[in-house]
Amino acid sequence: MAPGSKKSSASSNSNGTKRNTAPVRVDTPATTPSEALTLTPSTVASPSTRASASGAPLAKRRCVRGPTRGKRIKRIIAKNKGERIPAYVTPEMRAFCGINANKVASEIGTQIRWICPIQGFYSSWNNVSDEYKNLILQAVRDKFKVTENDVEGTELVEQVFNEKANLLYKDWKWRMNDFYTKTAKTAGLDAYQHPFQKMPLDDWKYMIDHVFKDPKREARKKAGKTNRGVVPYGHTTGSRSFAAVMTIAADREKQRIANEGNDDDGNGDDGGNT
Repeated sequence: MAPGSKKSSASSNSNGTKRNTAPVRVDTPATTPSEALTLTPSTVASPSTRASASGAPLAKRRCVRGPTRGKRIKRIIAKNKGERIPAYVTPEMRAFCGINANKVASEIGTQIRWICPIQGFYSSWNNVSDEYKNLILQAVRDKFKVTENDVEGTELVEQVFNEKANLLYKDWKWRMNDFYTKTAKTAGLDAYQHPFQKMPLDDWKYMIDHVFKDPKREARKKAGKTNRGVVPYGHTTGSRSFAAVMTIAADREKQRIANEGNDDDGNGDDGGNT
């Protein structure tokens, strides 16, 4: 190469123009919750594949956990050789127990937010139609095997599923109302133009006009606070419930004892002199 000549960059093409290496973003068309919910159960092969069965992409649907929604659970199932993730309940705890307890609860909340319609919003989980309840809980069962004494579908298991769904449904409604209150009253913004988690504006407007501004709502809120009372302790330890933490500790202790038993050679030799 002659002195003073400039070496061409590896990122340049033969014409000397700089090659564009930035990733290209492709926006896919969106599907609103109301459009997705026009599907009947006979159209959808499985609740857990609801979006893919409809042919609708997840990119711009009502925000749940973004484009990575459900990938962690899929990785765990793949690592488990395609088997569903195990969890269990006990009569003493009456809650999901074991190392996967919080994963089951999280999946129930995700499916509630994904499947339940906004327009026509129900006052509580008990008022949700059986069609939606079955879709939501079956979507969770497709990924988790929840048992009582190694048996699925017992009365206790069904009660725990519904009790947890009831709490998570209330939590979803509370977080939407809390966002509305802070937006409209604290921040002084037009709440109609600032939807919760990028919810479609027509759905968000429905929540404001028919749920948050319902004149009967304040009376129900006061009655609920009175009925719940005040307890001197929290109901969780971080992201896990008391039932999960206690049973995880017990499960690990059982595993430790089992491992020690497997390490024992069983010859009864205590190392003493004979």
